[in-house]
Amino acid sequence: MQLRRSYDDYQLAGKLRIVWVLATISMAFAGTVLLSCQASAQGSFTSGIINIDFTFPLVGINQPYVGAAAIGSPGDYWNGINAQYLPILNGLKDNSGNVTTVGFFDDSGFGAYAAPGFGGTYAALFDAGIGSTTAQMSGLNPNTQYDLYFYSGYLTPVSINVNGTLFSFNGAMNPASTLIPGAGYQEQLVTTDGTGDLNITAASGYYSGLQLTPAITPEPSTLDLLGLGVATLFAFRRRK
Repeated sequence: MQLRRSYDDYQLAGKLRIVWVLATISMAFAGTVLLSCQASAQGSFTSGIINIDFTFPLVGINQPYVGAAAIGSPGDYWNGINAQYLPILNGLKDNSGNVTTVGFFDDSGFGAYAAPGFGGTYAALFDAGIGSTTAQMSGLNPNTQYDLYFYSGYLTPVSINVNGTLFSFNGAMNPASTLIPGAGYQEQLVTTDGTGDLNITAASGYYSGLQLTPAITPEPSTLDLLGLGVATLFAFRRRK
């Protein structure tokens, strides 16, 4: 009986070692994958928010919006882009004012609007914009999902295509004291192409600003990895 118990204890200890080894290997593998992903994304836009607001100095709209919109916090930085010209901007800053790899390029004909009489809390977000144009955001991670928010204070409906994802919404009412989804802005998930670009085509209407932030993707937890080890051991016992 004593020999049998010792043998059973030996088997149990061996199985526990297997679980520990499997869990360790799983965690090491997940860590390697995560570090690899982080390394490939070095220098790219991986956190924070890119805010863009259009200005129109010709009619006195010189300063971009500042602060929170649908996302963000009070005091957030916004990149101001002159809607009167075809901008080519690299090194856009995130909402904390840090330079990123992200660029914006309006590569089509001229199309802009100005509404200096816009009022309300979000007046500076809606008082100028561009439209009927194609533009591009570059310097992002290839084949990666981002949350993209478009804003418009123009009266006619807005239709924008971004890498095959269609935005369709109405402009904000004046004064703009609240932000209403579908009536002033719209948010959708978009995916960059193989070179890390978002290709923007404004088929109709105008957009006055945008916000871009990396989509949240869950990472494997330690408990998930331990569960994988236990499940592997259970399958091993059933096979025996």
